[in-house]
Amino acid sequence: MNYHTIQAYYNRLTTNADLPENVDVAGHLWYNILREYFLARDGFGLEVQPHPAPGVTKQSDNAHIRCVRKGNKTPLSLIENKLDSLERPDAVWQEAVRQLTEFMAFARMTWSSPDDHSEEEMVGIVTVGRFSRFYVLRSGEPQLDDHHATGDALLEFKEDETQIVNLLLSIRVRAPQSSSAGSQGATNMSPANAPASSASPPAILSNMRTKASVHNDEKPLRHG
Repeated sequence: MNYHTIQAYYNRLTTNADLPENVDVAGHLWYNILREYFLARDGFGLEVQPHPAPGVTKQSDNAHIRCVRKGNKTPLSLIENKLDSLERPDAVWQEAVRQLTEFMAFARMTWSSPDDHSEEEMVGIVTVGRFSRFYVLRSGEPQLDDHHATGDALLEFKEDETQIVNLLLSIRVRAPQSSSAGSQGATNMSPANAPASSASPPAILSNMRTKASVHNDEKPLRHG
């Protein structure tokens, strides 16, 4: 993986993110991050959902949903909105949470087998501009809850990189074994057994100089 590529996407996200050529930059950034931790050889697949995504009654024009699949499981789903100008408005975050909740409920009921879909705990990420918030959809619950490891914290790609990477590693480790033909031989890797490129949080962005250095008082309001 060329980490310069990830840095370049982050730079585009933090500089003139509203330009037409940067319309999908948050999605490109997430795709290149996710493929570092969820590898095809370990049974994972990265999927971009159509617009509107399955199960979503109304999807915002600027919002895009993607997910990590492993067999008939969907351990991670995320929705991103590339516009950093929308980082603060409550309504943008609340609408993104609604759309992600509908998609994750659909994935749990439709893609999982009838015997285990109600027991599956799924992780969701809402990203608006530079910031992400982590959620879980617990067994039998209709709504997303704050992720136990982050609470209602908003995590910035660069400033909170280590915490984001650790969360991705924990999701990968918890992902179930898949019995599908495409994932035979896949293993649940722990950080200690992971490939060198992802065994510990890599300094993908932390050394890059940027005008988008974020301080606590500059972060968007936290939304439920």
